Order: sequence, then structure tokens, then C-alpha cells
Amino acid sequence: MSCTFRRAIERSVLECQSDHANFDEVQGKLTPGVKAYRAVELFVADLIAFGLSAQRYLLAILVMLCAITATLTRHHAPMRSMETRLDYTVSHTLQTVANAMLLGSSAIFRQSSMGSTASISAEELLLHNFWVIGFACLTLASLYRLFRAPEHLAQGGRLGQAFLAVPTAYTGASGIFVIAVGAVIYSELRAAGARRHLALAATAMSGSLGVVLRPCLLVVVIAYLNREVTTDELFGWGIWVFVLTATMFGVVAMSVNRQGAFNLAPTAEAFPASVKALWPLLPYALVMVGVVLLYRFALDVKMDEFSAPRLLPVMMLAILVYEHVSLKSRRGRATSEVQHQGLERSIRSATNDTTAEIGALLLLLGLSVSIGGVIERSHIMEAFPQAFDSAWSAMLLMVVILVILGMIMDAFGAVILVTATVATIAYASGIHPIHFWMVTLVAFELGYLSPPVALNHLLTRQVVGESEVLAAQQEGGTFYQRYERIIMPLIAMGISLLLVAFVPLLFYAT
Repeated sequence: MSCTFRRAIERSVLECQSDHANFDEVQGKLTPGVKAYRAVELFVADLIAFGLSAQRYLLAILVMLCAITATLTRHHAPMRSMETRLDYTVSHTLQTVANAMLLGSSAIFRQSSMGSTASISAEELLLHNFWVIGFACLTLASLYRLFRAPEHLAQGGRLGQAFLAVPTAYTGASGIFVIAVGAVIYSELRAAGARRHLALAATAMSGSLGVVLRPCLLVVVIAYLNREVTTDELFGWGIWVFVLTATMFGVVAMSVNRQGAFNLAPTAEAFPASVKALWPLLPYALVMVGVVLLYRFALDVKMDEFSAPRLLPVMMLAILVYEHVSLKSRRGRATSEVQHQGLERSIRSATNDTTAEIGALLLLLGLSVSIGGVIERSHIMEAFPQAFDSAWSAMLLMVVILVILGMIMDAFGAVILVTATVATIAYASGIHPIHFWMVTLVAFELGYLSPPVALNHLLTRQVVGESEVLAAQQEGGTFYQRYERIIMPLIAMGISLLLVAFVPLLFYAT
């Protein structure tokens, strides 16, 4: 017994000596570089842990900070631009009233939560306080804007027109693309000889074509809320929907109201000119590919719908850095060089614009979800049958409802509402989930192009300028020619919606 006890002690001593030796060896490897790396790693880990534990508060701060920025910079999309002081006064007065109503609603909700029988935690009370303070600041920002009218506005104005300058929306899922590149699309089409109405129609519809393509966030939200579908399935079929809508747009644009014969240059002439025009874009493509490869091989992160929110901002920063270096090296060697404002100012300007757009989008998402909640709690969907005997009649009703939702709601908020109400009716009526959500996406985009709001057209007006839209309205011609910018996208997307909605039913509906 004593020998066994002795051997156990000796083994413990040896293990202790080994641990001390390992500790001394590790301590010897703790160079200043390793210590600095460990400090940075621990700081990042603590920061991530704090972000996860405080994400509700950070989201509230982000929403309100960005919304205030959007209000102060007047990043709202009205039915018509503010041209007179009356337009400005009516718009910002109603904005102030709306924000004050949000403030009152959040304060009443906080008070009712505190007066309920269930006890409210300190974390929930803090979140309520964040929203009350945020909406108070937003109300003050709109009030500040109300009394700081721009000096270039004309005097007078008509009240009926002034009400059209009240913001109808901030932005939307497809509208982001219109805001980002709409001006480029319009200017390039006009430079190629396109009519104003056709260029405006193409600009408005440009945001409606790629909403079904990877890595669209809206599709990710749909897959997250609906276990019946996956992102791979939706994006896989979305490619064919994109081909259909793009082809239909091309057919309508090249056939309806065509005012001249086809005059295509021969390949021997067109191909070298196209390559020459594409050559300046090659460095930008290489920068984007370089960022993707860096993440793929250095960080083992591939480009998909989940990593895109992290990779795309890095791409934009890399492009800004490339432009800064490239333009700086070529400065003075070209007479028509683009004026470059410097790397720091470029990043700051891009960040300010992004902050306003994100704030507009986040606030719209929140309000759209709230509207969806009101509609859901009103039990209006209970008036409809919970299932149809025919998938054809069910699809007809779905198309009408989804287009109307696209006309009045942001896509993200509408998806939440559709998931809780319309989707279950569609599934029970024999409509395949993937088919239903493809129809939903196309219907939403048709709603974005449809009056009375026509969000994509509002954003097109914002990015191309009021003068171009007014110049298009001055052009005469037939009824179609005078309103081609509205009618042509409706024809293309309307036909696409009918094909997407009813042709697949021929193959699986009973």
C-alpha cells in the first residue's frame, strides 16, 4: 500500500515538473509580437461578445442614428420634388407630425409595459428608453429641417401639388439598385440615342430584374422564414425567372413603339469597339476578383448570399483605394481627368451616403413590419378561405393580393406578412412553395412599378433629376408615347408575372 502511494506521489511530481517545463517553454515564446497579437485577438473577441449581448440596443441606436441622418440630409423619395417653399413647408410639417406620432406611440407603449401585471426587466426598460429617445431626436431633426428651408426654393406654390411632395417611401429592395446605378444606366442609354421615356423605363425596371439572383437578401429572408424552401432552390429557379423577365423587357423595348429600323454595326466593327470600351473596366473587375480570392484562400470564406454583406463593403473600399492610387499616379497627364476628392473624403462621402440610405431602409423596414402586424392582428385574412379547391383560382387571388402588397409595402415587411397569412393558404391549395415564392417576388416588383406610388419610378426621378423627367413629359405623341416610361415596364413585368404564375401549374396542378 505504501509503495503504491509512493509511486503515485512520484508520478505527480514528474507531471508537475513537466508542466513547469512546458510553462517555461511557452513563456520563452511570448515575444512582443505574440503578446500584441493576443491583445488584439482578445479585444476583438470581447468586442464580438459585447455586440452579441447588446445587439438589440445597437440595432435601435443604428436605426435611429441613420434615420436622423436621412432626415437631416433630406433623403426621402416624394411623388414630386420640392420646388416651392409651400412644398417644403407642407412636406416637413407632415414629417414632423408623423415622427411626433411615432414618439407618442413609443412613449405610450413604454408606459403600458410598465403598468402591466407582468414585471418588466431592466434590459427591456432600457430598450424602451432607447426608442423613446431615438424618436424624440428624429422629431427634433424634422422640426429643425422645417425651419431651415433651402434658399433656392421658389416662392408660392399650390397646396394640391405640395401634398405630392410628402415622402411616400424611403427606399426598397429593388430600389437600392436604382439609387446605386440608375443615373449611369440613364446617361448611357441617352448617350446611345435612346428616347427619354425608354431610358427612364429601363432605369426604373433595372432594379426589378435581379431581385431573384444570388445574393439577394430578400430571398435569404424568405428561406429563413419558410422552412419549405431553401436559398439554393430559390436562387436556382430565380436564374430562369431573371432570364424570362430580362428577355421580355428586351422584346417589348425593341418591338413596341419602335421608331426606326434595326441598324446594327457589323461584328468586325462592333467587337473591337466593345473590347476597347470594356478595357477601362478591367482593373475594377480584377480588384473585385482579388477581394473574393483573398477571402477564399486567406480566410476560407467563399462568396455567397451569407458572406456578401461582409465582402461587398470591402470591395467598395478596395475600389476607392484603387481609384485613389490610379488617379494620383495619372494626375496632370490627362486634360479631361476626373476630379478626385482624395481617399479620405471619398470614403467619408460614401459612408455618409450609405448611412442615409441604410437609415432610410431600416426605418422603412420597421414601419413596414409594424403595418404588417396591424394587418395580421386585424384578422382580415380570415375573411378568405383557408384553402381553395383549385390551384388555378388560388393563384389568381394570390397574384392580385401580392401585387397590391407590392404597391403599398416594402418587400421585407410584406414577406413577413405573406409568410404568416397568404403563404399558408397557397400551400394548402396545392401551390408548390418554390413556385409561390417566385410568383411573390415577381408580383412585388410589378407593384414597385405600378401607380399610384410606383416606387422605382420615384427613385428614378430622384437619381436622374427632375429636369429630365419634366423634359420627357413635354414630349408629345400618342398616349403610349407620352407615358411609355410607365406603360412599357408594366407590359414587360405583367406578362412575365402571368407566365411565372400560371405556366408551371400546367405541369403539376390537378
